[in-house]
Amino acid sequence: MTRPFLGIGPLTNLQDARSSAAVGFQHISFSLERGQTRMLGSNLIWNIASWLSGPEIIVELNAISLPELDQLGNPKQLGGILFPLAEVEALREVGFAALPTNRIMLRVGPEDQGISAAIELVESLGYEVDLLAMQVEEPAKWEAFAERVYLHFNHLETSRSFVQTPSWTPKGIWLGPEAEEEFGLLHYEAIDDWIETINDHWEEE
Repeated sequence: MTRPFLGIGPLTNLQDARSSAAVGFQHISFSLERGQTRMLGSNLIWNIASWLSGPEIIVELNAISLPELDQLGNPKQLGGILFPLAEVEALREVGFAALPTNRIMLRVGPEDQGISAAIELVESLGYEVDLLAMQVEEPAKWEAFAERVYLHFNHLETSRSFVQTPSWTPKGIWLGPEAEEEFGLLHYEAIDDWIETINDHWEEE
């Protein structure tokens, strides 16, 4: 099986971002999402991004934080915007030309409905669409979206269990706060072990 893409975030500091890039994460996210404890200023995000080579930068937003895009500028092309599926209608008002990327990742929670309709809406606005399925407990239900879904599990061990016995390959696997040693600081040893498990069970292209 070909290894899925690896994503991590939202991160809060340069040290974690550079370490994540070094061990092979293809996507690193930072939050501009108002009301979130890991929200950073746009200048800090771009300062961190300027030190990174390789991974795509994903910016996390919600509807109320869309005005933050006016302050982003575009010193480095975004790999995508991560946006809640529940607030997807807000993207209709923004329009295609207003976002500094052609890719939207829809963040889908366990209770979210209308996934296919949301994908159709975002594609009709001119964007490529991926999914980030949060707090996954039943991976099999996402197999129908295998070509576009990134799976996020609540715990590293749950993620590891899926990796060790994969019956299908998602587009990606995503790590979040469960990969931290303490708030805002990644657990590097645990992530290294997790990456080793990934490499043992999937081959890179």
